[in-house]
Formats: sequence, structure tokens, C-alpha cells
Amino acid sequence: IELDPEYCDAMDNLGLNLKRLGRTEESIDWYVRSIEVFPENDVAYLGLGNAYRQLGRYDEAISTFKQLSLMAPENPEGYFGLGMAYYDIGQYQNSIDSLKEAERLYNAQNSSYIADAQIFIGYNYFSLQDMENAVNYFELAYSAYQGDAELNYYLGFSYYDESPVQDFVKAKQYLLKARDLGYSLEPELEKFINQP
Repeated sequence: IELDPEYCDAMDNLGLNLKRLGRTEESIDWYVRSIEVFPENDVAYLGLGNAYRQLGRYDEAISTFKQLSLMAPENPEGYFGLGMAYYDIGQYQNSIDSLKEAERLYNAQNSSYIADAQIFIGYNYFSLQDMENAVNYFELAYSAYQGDAELNYYLGFSYYDESPVQDFVKAKQYLLKARDLGYSLEPELEKFINQP
């Protein structure tokens, strides 16, 4: 950057490394500077949105991810970041809408990141107590996340819950796996999975 003060790629990489070092406030300064140099820089917008989200500055994160999505509508990362920021603040339907757009774009690009969108769409539906849609999305993401204790727990609980998808055989299967992976089950669920 000293040799080329307009080299926004170096600013973006510096911002990313500062964020990884826990110096997130400093990273924001570099992302902002990068955008000043190159206003169409989607990499800097993504880094900036993630930095704001990491600091819990959700209004700024949402605004930044919206700007990224408008500027680069074919880039799923803006929609994914927006969906995650909405999820963090409990705006589950807004999160679902954004993550479904990210899912569509990941699918069009044949990206393995599609499972990241699908699992969080599932978590949103779970939070809305829509177990049928939660299970559908958890099952879509399962092959990529089968070793994840939390996913196994939520999938098992979704099948355990009184809902149209209630299935005690599947509930026990996933809850046992969640426990084996280190998830601490509630006493009611421990009793359930220990029944013959």
C-alpha cells in the first residue's frame, strides 16, 4: 500500500488479516478505504459487512450487505451475509428470504456453499416452529454437516416435536448421534432415547 496507495486488493487482504487477528475495528477502516478507492469493490463490501456483523453492529451490517446485493446481484455472498445478519437479530422470515436467494445463486453456480445456506434456512424455520420446512432443509444440508452435533440435535428434535413430521424412530437416531458427538441433551430427551 505504501508503494501503491490505490491498491485496493492489498487493503482488502489487510482488512481480512486484521479481522482474523481480532482487530476488527481496524479492519473496518481498511475496507472503507478500499471502497473509497474502488466503489464497486464487492470484496471490500463483503469484508465490511462481516466485520460489522462480528461486532454486533447489525444495522450497518444489513445496510452493507444490501448494498453488496444491489451492486453485485449475481454474488450469493451478499444475500448470505444479509440472511445471517437477520438471523442474528431474530428476523427469521427476512433471513429465510435472503438465504433462499443465496441458495438459488449457489445452486446456479454449482457451489458447495449451498449447504451453508440450507442449514441456516432450516434453523430459521425451526425458530419459527415450522418443523416441516426445518426438516426439509436440515435433510438437504445433512450430507455436508452429518458430523455436526448441533444439526443432529435440531433434526432429532424436529422429528420428536409434535408436528406433521413427527417420527420417533428418526428422532431417536439423530438425537443419539447428537449425544455421541458431544451434544448435551435435556433430561426429557435422554429419557426418550434410553427407552427400548
